[in-house]
Amino acid sequence: VNLFKMIHPSEVTPIAEVHEAGKLNTSYTIEGYVTSNASGYNKDTAFFDCIYIQDESGRGINVFPVAGRYEIGQILRITGMTSEYMGEIELNCGNDYGGDIQDITLRDTPYTMDGVTTIGYATRARLLDVDITMANMQTIETYFIDDGNLNVVIDGICAENAAAFVIPEVLTTAQAAAPEKVGNLVEFAGKVTKIENDANGVLGVIHVNDGSGEVLVFLDGYINCDDGCTPGEDGYHDLSWIKEGTCVMVRGIASIGQNSYENSDQIGPRIRIRNRADIVKVLYGDANGDGVVTSADAALVLRSLVGLSTITEKGMINADVAPDFDGVPNSADAAAILRYVVGIINEFEVEAIE
Repeated sequence: VNLFKMIHPSEVTPIAEVHEAGKLNTSYTIEGYVTSNASGYNKDTAFFDCIYIQDESGRGINVFPVAGRYEIGQILRITGMTSEYMGEIELNCGNDYGGDIQDITLRDTPYTMDGVTTIGYATRARLLDVDITMANMQTIETYFIDDGNLNVVIDGICAENAAAFVIPEVLTTAQAAAPEKVGNLVEFAGKVTKIENDANGVLGVIHVNDGSGEVLVFLDGYINCDDGCTPGEDGYHDLSWIKEGTCVMVRGIASIGQNSYENSDQIGPRIRIRNRADIVKVLYGDANGDGVVTSADAALVLRSLVGLSTITEKGMINADVAPDFDGVPNSADAAAILRYVVGIINEFEVEAIE
């Protein structure tokens, strides 16, 4: 750790201001939550040599080169210089650009051990001291310091941060592809209108549309999953159920870059998938998640509007069937579900997209 930078930190710039300025070769220091894993934490769910970080300004940005043990929910202070790759602004934190990464996850979190409460770097020092003591108990041949206790504590805090703060913004498909969302963690649902496989025959691009406009979902060939699933025939998390006409919910990072395997030179808006398990099937109208669409789903939507019931996150996506597709079910959605149940309509508008 650079002690001088710890004692004399640079002024922090909101990431939104970095994007608004649009300046290249400019030095900035940012702070925020990690929204995509680094390969040192989990190579199956990490983009190559980079992470994304998002702050309270509501914007995110690509940071590279990063390959250390950084995970979703970790809080970092990063100094680097802006550059551009395939039209996407990013923060280069390499040594040649005056780059620096500080893990500040423990900065504001009290930690109690053996009746003593510490905070920030004092906590880090105590945990490392325990790790060093444990290492000293080993023989010379096996001596090592693995940061085990420190990592366990950080992992726990990151899991809490991820659940509380690393929340995707629910958007329409058109909004997810907008330039002002680049770098952000987003979520949307819609109908698959086209699929593209990569050179190895593995699913690589999904075209999704909810009626507002198309967005291209890009699956890097090295991204898999971390949910302990049984891989499909291609060795990846099984997405063989995705066909043209399937309705899906997608979480990922809004980006600019290669967005087609049929035309590898095509550069444009795309959603980068961090984890193949972040693409799930949607059953439109199924607000309560029981696998069928009935009047009970419409009733749940109406009860939720007056505060008598709550709908799960997945249920809210399923129930968002009437135009506006903002991820928040309302009375129009309840009415559409009832019309479907009694046979007045045989599909929802989002399902009718060609």
